[in-house]
Amino acid sequence: MGFIDLHIHTTASDGTFTPTEVVYEALRRKLSVIAITDHDTMKGIEEAVNALYRYGDNNEGIVIGRDAHNCVYGISNNEDVLTIVPGVEVSCQYGGGEIHMLGLFIDDKNDVLEMNLTEMRKERDRRNEKMIALFNEKNIPMTMDDLLFGQADTVVTRAHFARYLVENGYVKTKDEAFKKYIGDGCPFYLPRHYIEPETAIRWIHEAGGLAFLAHPYLYGFKEEKVRKMLLDLKEIGLDGLEAYHSSTDNGRTNQLREYANHMELLVSGGSDFHGDNKPYIYMGVGKGNLRITDHVYEQICKSQV
Repeated sequence: MGFIDLHIHTTASDGTFTPTEVVYEALRRKLSVIAITDHDTMKGIEEAVNALYRYGDNNEGIVIGRDAHNCVYGISNNEDVLTIVPGVEVSCQYGGGEIHMLGLFIDDKNDVLEMNLTEMRKERDRRNEKMIALFNEKNIPMTMDDLLFGQADTVVTRAHFARYLVENGYVKTKDEAFKKYIGDGCPFYLPRHYIEPETAIRWIHEAGGLAFLAHPYLYGFKEEKVRKMLLDLKEIGLDGLEAYHSSTDNGRTNQLREYANHMELLVSGGSDFHGDNKPYIYMGVGKGNLRITDHVYEQICKSQV
């Protein structure tokens, strides 16, 4: 039996591990399947894939290939070494709030999806520049280059603002940065423009992927609204939901599995690993509450046959 993690962030967005470091951490933890799911970008996937190829080259007997589900796999002596699922996490809006759609098994070379994600990143950058201007007006100097932290292709998120504020002594912790400066309703927070879930689902499907609602209980909705949200999203093409997540206890995981069974939705799961930006969440195990078996991955693959 192998264990999987289908929700991982890298330095391509708001994680602190490079895609290469993510691959080697997954190998160290002996995970059998991981998904790279950065915010509004697929830019980390190629580096992760190349890291797996290098690992295969350096270890005799490991064969690397790409399967019919867009995944890159390594296998040795008929035993799985590691499979990388290409993914993305797309921000959209529902019920007046922000929700996240995970695209898994996407074609990471799909030009149309890349074009659409590029437009989302441009809109995000415009918001970020306005937030930077607000900080400068209040004598907290910063530039966009400051927020990149040496990663030219990264998607700058509020986590980058939080890191800058900590490292420059304005706050002691990233949580304090959100509470004091950049959380919803705080003085330096500016809302983004979000696409509709139907649009995100369509983009994912057109790129050959499956659309999963990420962490359904993290949006602050009451139980009945969670259920209604899933029904509404199912109507417009949702393929599955993330039942296993670092923030989801056993009771809620069981409830989500029940919803999935009743609504004929697939089940996914992942830690939502961000490295040092969420230091209490570890790859593959979350807060110590996760051990997602590869049966979950196999059931998703069966649905694509």
